[in-house]
Amino acid sequence: LYLGNKQNVVTGMDCHFSVWGVLAFLSLSLLVSVTLNIVHCMKKKQAMMAITQKIIQFMAISIKIF
Repeated sequence: LYLGNKQNVVTGMDCHFSVWGVLAFLSLSLLVSVTLNIVHCMKKKQAMMAITQKIIQFMAISIKIF
């Protein structure tokens, strides 16, 4: 909506530039955080699987001995 001069233009997105900057920063931070969290969980799961496999192998060897 144009009301006569450039200072009175209403666009529906008339937030201050710093508000958009903060929103962009928070959105990017959230994406990075979720990505790192997923990577951490995947590594933790792989480590747990490796430990479980070693325990099973040890148990199998122990059973063979007795």
